[in-house]
Amino acid sequence: MAHVFPAITPVVIVGGGPVGLTLSILLSRYGVEHLLVETHPGTWRHLKARGIAARSMKIFRRCGLEADLRRAGLPADQVLFYRGRTLADPGFARTGPVRRLPGEARIPSPGLICSQDALEPLLLRHAQQLAPHRIRFGCRLVSFTHHGDGVRAVVEDGVSGTWHTLCTGWLVGCDGATSTVRAGAGLVMQGPAGLGHFFECLLPGAAGRGDRRSGQRGVFRQRTRPQRFYGHRQELSRSLCKRSPCLVS
Repeated sequence: MAHVFPAITPVVIVGGGPVGLTLSILLSRYGVEHLLVETHPGTWRHLKARGIAARSMKIFRRCGLEADLRRAGLPADQVLFYRGRTLADPGFARTGPVRRLPGEARIPSPGLICSQDALEPLLLRHAQQLAPHRIRFGCRLVSFTHHGDGVRAVVEDGVSGTWHTLCTGWLVGCDGATSTVRAGAGLVMQGPAGLGHFFECLLPGAAGRGDRRSGQRGVFRQRTRPQRFYGHRQELSRSLCKRSPCLVS
């Protein structure tokens, strides 16, 4: 079924990742009408962006999402890091969470390990509950132009292939590193690029030296600088291994 688009809306959010979905939730809580468009047909399916900082958790707590996120994420006392020069390094160093002293001040909503493939579905469900007819996945921003006090945006419906023109007061770019909004506004990235190159492969089963407890998974990476492996155990349905392509035979 083709999507229905309003001709005029105060805010158009481009991008349905964690930032765009969180913005949709916040706007709904403040009673601001908006429309969210996301190119992909669904949420992210692979492991990435696992760390959620305390400041973000504070925002999620205000939105009533903290309990759900903590159930989906990895408890802080189970975050264990392994570091070494190779995966078989007998001198592997293992570090765990910082132990606080009795009575020591605590952050009300500490950070969390929750991969984006687990985070996004939670945010999407909450955003759809608050604005059920304003979340449009499978739709992409084609172009936009500035007109007086607003913006005229052209959006393609991925279901029907038709283009729709929307008039909005605010066009918010939450569409990642290859942002259509940023490119259309003439904003360029500054600073060095290509800081690292990685090879990725999915591994079944538990990961972590000497750790075979049921349900445990791990994440392993190799940095190009310095040449050291590191990883952490994570309770997810998959595990991910990354290494520099120059080491792949």
